[in-house]
Amino acid sequence: MSEKTSTRGFWLPLFALLVSVVVLVLVLDAFVGNPPAETAIQVQAVAGEGTIVLGDRRQLNAVAGQNLLPGVELHTASGGRVALFWAGFDVRLDENTRVTLNNDHIELASGQLYVSNRDRRITRRRVVIKTPQALISDTGTQFKVRFEAGRTRASVRQGSIVVKTPVAEHRVDAADAKPATVVISPGSTVQPLAEESDWTWIYAVARPFKTEGSTVFHLLRWSTNESGRTLVFADDNVGVAARNARFDKSFTVDARDPDSAVVDALATTRFQARRQNDGSLLVSLRGS
Repeated sequence: MSEKTSTRGFWLPLFALLVSVVVLVLVLDAFVGNPPAETAIQVQAVAGEGTIVLGDRRQLNAVAGQNLLPGVELHTASGGRVALFWAGFDVRLDENTRVTLNNDHIELASGQLYVSNRDRRITRRRVVIKTPQALISDTGTQFKVRFEAGRTRASVRQGSIVVKTPVAEHRVDAADAKPATVVISPGSTVQPLAEESDWTWIYAVARPFKTEGSTVFHLLRWSTNESGRTLVFADDNVGVAARNARFDKSFTVDARDPDSAVVDALATTRFQARRQNDGSLLVSLRGS
């Protein structure tokens, strides 16, 4: 037998083995699917009492700065509220709320939560809130979901949400400076609700604004992100000036009332802000 034939006889079985391994990997991958990348979850702020329940049912007190793994439960007590960073989204839990923080969605078992996409620039993902009646997802927005007494209530104050039930899919749009609310019944019926929705509880765990090193524009953007308002400048020159003007003094702006807080903070500058009936915050120069 020649050396060439011997070499070929060695490599052919090895090549066939490698091909078999590759085919097996592809088949398994197609069957199981690629697992999603692990979602970054962190506790941002805690007011009152919040409890983290691990997979083995151990319980820990929620503390700002904690990094969490997907699959944990988070419970808030009466008077307790928690703010979370979930995959680039700002998620806040109201009192008496129970959620499971999964890798690809958040499951709401009871209570109420708020979601904002203010940090969407760092993620292309969508957030999905699951209740027994529906899946609620964002299209670039700020919204709330409440589950109680066997019903789901979803309210959106900026942008739109998609409500998907076992029988249909509905798009809900905020318009005319007023939040839009729908109620999903146990029978998967989706109906609009005209009553006003309370958003003030979300400020209990809102991040305060620190003026050190910041511009007036940064303050205005923070305020309108928190309040759900639209930022409007009297003219382009005011917008340019706001982006260039930095605060002379360092102080912290209270987040519990972002509308009033921005007016007070601007008193130290040459800018002024007025809330408009259309839901916008109009910014101009004093004396103009």
